[in-house]
Amino acid sequence: MTRCIYVQRVIFEVLKLLSKEIIESIKSKLNIVDVISEYVVLQRVGKNFRGLCPFHSEKTPSFYVSREKGLYHCFGCGASGDVIKFVQEIEGITFIDAVKKLADRAGIKLPEISSSRNEYYAKYVKLYTKLANIYHKNIFKQNELLNYLMNIRKIELSIIRKFKIGFCPPNSKSAYFEAKNLGVANSELRKFGLVNSKGVDFHNNRLVFPVYNDKGSVVAFGSRVVPNTITDLPKYINTPETPFFSKSKEFFCSTNAFDIAKEANFIILVEGYFDVLSLNVCGFENTVAPMGTSLSNDQIKKISKITKNVILFFDSDDAGKKATINIIPKVEENNLNIAIVNSREFKDASEILQRKNQEHLKKYIESAIGYEEFLVEEFSKSLNINNPASVEAFLEKIQPFALRMLEKRPVRYENLIKIINSKLGIRETISRTLRTVQLKTLRLQYQFLYIFCDALKFFFAEIQKHL
Repeated sequence: MTRCIYVQRVIFEVLKLLSKEIIESIKSKLNIVDVISEYVVLQRVGKNFRGLCPFHSEKTPSFYVSREKGLYHCFGCGASGDVIKFVQEIEGITFIDAVKKLADRAGIKLPEISSSRNEYYAKYVKLYTKLANIYHKNIFKQNELLNYLMNIRKIELSIIRKFKIGFCPPNSKSAYFEAKNLGVANSELRKFGLVNSKGVDFHNNRLVFPVYNDKGSVVAFGSRVVPNTITDLPKYINTPETPFFSKSKEFFCSTNAFDIAKEANFIILVEGYFDVLSLNVCGFENTVAPMGTSLSNDQIKKISKITKNVILFFDSDDAGKKATINIIPKVEENNLNIAIVNSREFKDASEILQRKNQEHLKKYIESAIGYEEFLVEEFSKSLNINNPASVEAFLEKIQPFALRMLEKRPVRYENLIKIINSKLGIRETISRTLRTVQLKTLRLQYQFLYIFCDALKFFFAEIQKHL
């Protein structure tokens, strides 16, 4: 509701900024082929240009760009539009931000939006920043909490300062008093997600973790109940949705995490706040956590613009494993390379640092395995290779992942087959048969079926030998 009210507030200004004449002027001054060529390798085909579609995975180019019409169209997934739509989709940004970006490129000065929008955002950020500093100062007055962070969680002081970890006291009304100083109305505090229905700070009596946006500004808080506190409230909570914060778009990380990930050419994706902090202690500053266990399309797009290499390090409990398995197809669909850290006897990165040390945690990162190996390991936990029904259940679980690999990642698919062969004890003669099947001109959905059937035939034959 708050976000809708805000949109209504600025929509008139947006329409004033983006007149039809301005939009057409931007498009006429830009060569759509030049713009798209910065993202896609294009080749001339007659009057048009063709390349691999950036919006879905394909081997045969079906993405066409017409310089004459100023349009693009993919015959594979149906994506189409003009240069503004392309930049909006490929960058994962709003329409107005795409217009601003292309206007700068075209050398066109846009009319200024009324300062009310900027002032509203400035107040929001200023208030969050002020509270983040207050909460951060509070942590140094709490010896028990500092002991918990530094001696139990093993979070170094430099990391506590870097992330501005804080403490919001019980029944605190810091948000109310700071809002008053800044001229922010009480009604705005609820919209900003800073107070509860009683006017008390939303994150009171909690450890507080500031959440930064792409500009390095504090736009939200995550928080954890104080250790050893008896409460019915959730252990972890986030700031509610606000005009400038959506948990499906942001990550918990340091302000320079994505810059470091770009330089290192890989990013580590973890589940919780303390996992991020623990890996930062070990020097892995390119670690980020989604605001939950799922990963949205906006978050995946944000990662894909930085690097194509992702290490997934979610919790080792059932919920964490399920989240990892659910994320793999999403990440794979965006042509990202995936490796998995399987912490096995430890719940997560934070627990490894707590119970062991930095070197031990580093070794887990270095021992990340391919996702095909992870899938076989997970799906074969209840496998009984002497039971055909058990083998069938195992292959059925892994089949959809295998089909995607066969279509998009043939090298990964080959490795998957080798791992399955090894796990099931299939002989080399059977392995050759499986590889031969891949070369047959059958429909994609039947290819893995042949592998499945050959494996079962082999097992039935082996069982009959011992009857």
